[in-house]
Amino acid sequence: MRSVRRMMLILWIVLLLLCILMPAASVEGARVENHIFLPPDFYVGDTVEMRMSLYPESGMRVLPPKEVPVTNWIDIHDVRVKQEGSRWDVQIGFTSYAPGTRTLPVMKLGDIVLNDVKLHTKSILQERALDFFGIKGQLYLPGTRLAIGLAVFILFFGPVFVLSFAGRVTKGVKRFVSIKTGRRPHKRFMRTLKDLREKHLQMSSRRFYIVLSTELRQYLSSRTKEDFISLTSSELHAQLWKTLPSDSTEQVEALVRMMQQSDEIKFGGLNASKKQREEDLEMVVSAAKEIEVYVEGANREAEKQKKQKRRKPTK
Repeated sequence: MRSVRRMMLILWIVLLLLCILMPAASVEGARVENHIFLPPDFYVGDTVEMRMSLYPESGMRVLPPKEVPVTNWIDIHDVRVKQEGSRWDVQIGFTSYAPGTRTLPVMKLGDIVLNDVKLHTKSILQERALDFFGIKGQLYLPGTRLAIGLAVFILFFGPVFVLSFAGRVTKGVKRFVSIKTGRRPHKRFMRTLKDLREKHLQMSSRRFYIVLSTELRQYLSSRTKEDFISLTSSELHAQLWKTLPSDSTEQVEALVRMMQQSDEIKFGGLNASKKQREEDLEMVVSAAKEIEVYVEGANREAEKQKKQKRRKPTK
């Protein structure tokens, strides 16, 4: 056991020396200074911020990347650049899911290229040498006596309670579950739109409108119980008129216009300005709120009609 621990200690010392001697980053078109990680030691799944100071060569521009690299072992959350005189501060937020030393995907910051940035991600499992502690005796979890008392109480009085209130409890539970389930698509859709609002400057126009139009179709399908996913833009216009109330003309036309424009951007290679993206996001948020009000009102009216039918005496 001691020899195994000694070998593991030697291995970690060698890896540490390699990490120290290994160049931190290679940048084309600029000189790197103050390359640090926050926190300095990070593990698999940790959210990390890498900071470096760049001094570009003459004539070299430093800009945020048009698109963030995508790979299966790391999530790059955001990339920010800020100028301080002749120095440019670069901040990259990421989460690594692979232990060991790896190279950050190549990233273009205007005329500057980050092409050999090393990341060393630690793993808790690799650092621990667990010993066998033997078999523990029987333990009682906290609250065991209380749980036994509740079980006895339910065993004797549970049937009486169930027979007396089963109908009301079942209806209440069903209604609660129905309301929570119905509102779930809207909450998920709002989270997606919030994420788009925060990250749309790091996304291409095509990627932005693919996410926006796809999520909108899924939300409409989940909330209205109608098929909006497989419809064309013209079919979407007719389906919205059938589903939404007659006084929603403005919202229907705005949604159809955005979806048609989305198709032109996705398949025609057009670009959308920052102002246009923000306006489309606000329009979709406003339309989703009105759809929620309409759907909730329709559900309450349907429930009311069901109750009235049950109360009518049979002839």
